[in-house]
Amino acid sequence: MRLIDGLLSRLGMAHYGVVALLLFFGLFVAIVIWTMTRSRAEIGEQADLWKDDEDREQ
Repeated sequence: MRLIDGLLSRLGMAHYGVVALLLFFGLFVAIVIWTMTRSRAEIGEQADLWKDDEDREQ
C-alpha cells in the first residue's frame, strides 16, 4: 500500500481516492433518498411494467 500511496503523491494524485469515495457515497445516498421518497402508486406501476412487455409480445 505504501508503494501506491507514494506513487500517487509523486504524481500529484493523492486526493483522487478521497474525491472518488466522496462522489460514490454522495451518489449512493442520493439514490437511497430518491428510492425512499417514491409513492406506493409509482412503485406499483413500475412493478407491473414486465407484465406490459409480455402483453405486447403475444
